[in-house]
Amino acid sequence: MKSRFATLIIYSFFCISAFAAPASWHQWKSKLNNKRYCTQTSPGAGWERDSDSYKDARCEIRTVVKNNVSTSKPDSK
Repeated sequence: MKSRFATLIIYSFFCISAFAAPASWHQWKSKLNNKRYCTQTSPGAGWERDSDSYKDARCEIRTVVKNNVSTSKPDSK
């Protein structure tokens, strides 16, 4: 009985984690010299977030949120 319950818990964990989305990327601007850096987390106290979220590590494909549904569109340059 315990092994079935444990198996059920493990399977439910994997099913839930299959719906997880990757973290978005953000462009950060240095407070010291205004240089920009693209990362998923804050580089530290000397940086402030400069833009909305992006889908890629180069901060080129913006993530657009419409009606609580996240989609992506290329950044116009």
